[in-house]
Amino acid sequence: MARPTEAKPGLIRLKPVAAPKLWGGTRLHEYLDEDCGSERIGELFLASAADDGVDTPVDSEYLPHRTLLELWRERPDLFGRSQGSNFPLQIKLIDAEEDLSVQVHPDEAFARARPGAHAKTECWYAVHPSRHGTVLLGHDFDDAESFRAALSRHAATKLLTAHSMSAGDFYYVPAGTPHCILAGSLVFEVLQSSETTYRLCDHGRVDTDGRGRTLHVDDAIEAMRFPSPSDLRPPAVRSRSSGGTVDRLIDTEYFGLQRAQVLSRLRLPTGSSFAFLSVVSGVGYADDTPVRRGDTLLVPAHVDEVALSDGLDVILTTPGPSE
Repeated sequence: MARPTEAKPGLIRLKPVAAPKLWGGTRLHEYLDEDCGSERIGELFLASAADDGVDTPVDSEYLPHRTLLELWRERPDLFGRSQGSNFPLQIKLIDAEEDLSVQVHPDEAFARARPGAHAKTECWYAVHPSRHGTVLLGHDFDDAESFRAALSRHAATKLLTAHSMSAGDFYYVPAGTPHCILAGSLVFEVLQSSETTYRLCDHGRVDTDGRGRTLHVDDAIEAMRFPSPSDLRPPAVRSRSSGGTVDRLIDTEYFGLQRAQVLSRLRLPTGSSFAFLSVVSGVGYADDTPVRRGDTLLVPAHVDEVALSDGLDVILTTPGPSE
């Protein structure tokens, strides 16, 4: 089905932005309306409004020639907020043809002490598992000293906890948790809007200039949480109806996620704030807007529910209560 250019005024379609990566693959080409040749795309930004990073274009005749950041600044009514704060979230699809780096993100306290650093808590929904059927997340060490000693003897990947990974699995990655998405994974990711990443290792990869990519071992260990959080695979809370099922995946101070699997027709409440509706698979309708896999729509704050139809599998992302 061709991707339409106009969304109903209540739902605002966003245009994804592709980010080439050394470790990326070619599966995300299918989500774009352009020929990317053999370029290895690692990330597809579905929703981003970073002041100094990716700004997702709006793909709607209702709001022509706008970006998500411009809407955030110019139309606070769409978000149910006052002006002044930074956009809180990013939503991505990640295609890992190779293992990603082993990395850690800082929490709020650590970031405040480092000029230019920003906290990042994230979560993952597995669209497709890694080739090994696992993901590396968290650790079993009691303190930084024992972790650093083990790192001097073993590869960082050997020090992280391996969790099983199947399509539909959900993982919570609070700031300070070391992690590594493994080769073969296709992951839907929601995170605080931040580019701060500390790499423990990068598997000997070199950048386009032939130099090894920068590591941040001391910062990464200092930013880590000891012991590692235990709630990294929170159980979903499911509700059923004749139209399908809704799984509440998580609610945190930074974001909330629900997954809806539509059998026929389902009305999905969106809460009192703005939200993003992302289509994981299927073809159907959100209200009167045709949607398909890869589409993400901004649901303005004044829209309190979305009618979904046909065989859609979607994720609804809302900001945390502080936004």
